[in-house]
Amino acid sequence: MVARTQRRVAAGTPESQDPTGRRQGVVAGRPVHSPCSCAGASTDRPPGPLPRDLPKAIQTDRVEHFFSGAWGWFALAVMVVFLAPLVEELLFRGLLLPRMRTAFGKRDWVANGTLFTLYHVHQPWSMPATLLDGIFAAAYPTKRYRSTWMGIVTHTLPSFIITGAILSLVLK
Repeated sequence: MVARTQRRVAAGTPESQDPTGRRQGVVAGRPVHSPCSCAGASTDRPPGPLPRDLPKAIQTDRVEHFFSGAWGWFALAVMVVFLAPLVEELLFRGLLLPRMRTAFGKRDWVANGTLFTLYHVHQPWSMPATLLDGIFAAAYPTKRYRSTWMGIVTHTLPSFIITGAILSLVLK
């Protein structure tokens, strides 16, 4: 269809005429453009995605503007930053770690930390730190002291820093 229109234009035939008698390429007297062809002509483009690294994202003007005076979003962020680590620790250290000894033996805490890292594959930039943190700061102390609280405490400590940073943005 595009090739026929190009041939007609090159031959001097009006674009709205077709050998079959149908009008093509014109709606209500105006040429039809696909959304893709007009997308590049926009002058108000968004500035792009936010950095995936949380400390860098919090420093941007977009995040500062978003959280400025937004107490509802702050409450939601606080719930997420405290509930996500709690649920992860109850799943990985409370449920899986005690059951992994039969499959992995004495090094079950290493397997648990590795599984925890694979669970965070959606954050590939932080996987090396997650591996070390998941093994040595969460899985090993949880196994050593036989208490899920060890993993919960080490995993939720950064949540207080994140909450403080977001609170400072809300108060601006």
